[in-house]
Amino acid sequence: MSETLELMGDDATGALEKLDRFLDRLARFTDRNLDLLYGGRDALCGSDRLAWFAHPAQDWQRWTVLGLLRAAAREGDLAAHLDLEYLAVALLAPLDVDLFYYQRREQGIPVERISAGLRSLVPAS
Repeated sequence: MSETLELMGDDATGALEKLDRFLDRLARFTDRNLDLLYGGRDALCGSDRLAWFAHPAQDWQRWTVLGLLRAAAREGDLAAHLDLEYLAVALLAPLDVDLFYYQRREQGIPVERISAGLRSLVPAS
C-alpha cells in the first residue's frame, strides 16, 4: 500500500501511467491473495453478495481509479465525452474475484495476461 501511496504522490508521473500501474498492482494483489479473497466470499449470497460493492475496500479502489481518470481527463489524455464514473466501475469489473478465480484457476490465464488485458481497456485519446 505504501508503494501505491508513493505512486499517487509522484508529480512527475502522469495520471494514465499511474492508473496503468495501479491496475497492474490490483491484478497482482488479487492473484497473490486469490484463495483468501475467493474463500471469503463463499458465504455471501443474495443481497449480502451485492454488499461487497459498497465495502470500504471497493470504495477505495473505485475512488482511486475515478480520481486518476479525472486527472487524466484534465491532462487531456482521455476523451471529454467519457462517463468517468461508469468507466471507473467498469475497469474494476475484471478484478471481480469470481471472474478472476475462473480465469486463473479454470482457464489457466497468467496474471500478466489478465493485467495487460485489464489495462488495455483504458480508452486513451
